[in-house]
Amino acid sequence: MLKRWFGRSPELAPALYKIASGWARDPLLYVDCRVADTVDGRMEMLLLHLTILIDRLGRAGADGKPLGQAVAEAFVEHMDDTFRHIGVGDLAVPRKVKRAAAALYDAHLDYGPALGAGEDAASAWRHALHLHLVSRGAAPNADIAGLADHAMALSGRLRAISDVDLLSGTFT
Repeated sequence: MLKRWFGRSPELAPALYKIASGWARDPLLYVDCRVADTVDGRMEMLLLHLTILIDRLGRAGADGKPLGQAVAEAFVEHMDDTFRHIGVGDLAVPRKVKRAAAALYDAHLDYGPALGAGEDAASAWRHALHLHLVSRGAAPNADIAGLADHAMALSGRLRAISDVDLLSGTFT
């Protein structure tokens, strides 16, 4: 399906996933924003950045939604590969991948209101980040205000990219 939809560029969704994954590894998040540099902390940062990217793709017209779905599918494929690589048993992999996919969906639900908050974005981001990170114990000592600023800045930078550049992957 991915090759059929993209035609000339089937590697775009995995490439966009890789970009979001790179954003999630920014040392600023773990040093300045005090997100725990643990499996849970890194997963939460990946979910945050994927949610922001997928939301922006969803706002890029009819072509953006399928690309956002393909990015989510690239995440699921990467989780499957990762679990198999680290030696998770074949019977447990689907269950763990399903949990990872559900976590992305939960992140979308938690961060969605902040992504569309407009003037109240700072407050909405702080609330969503507290709910998703602190309340669940993934990053109890995180600098929520700093992460909110980071999320708003990234979201703003993505909104400033034209739909054409976004959908072709020709942005930095």
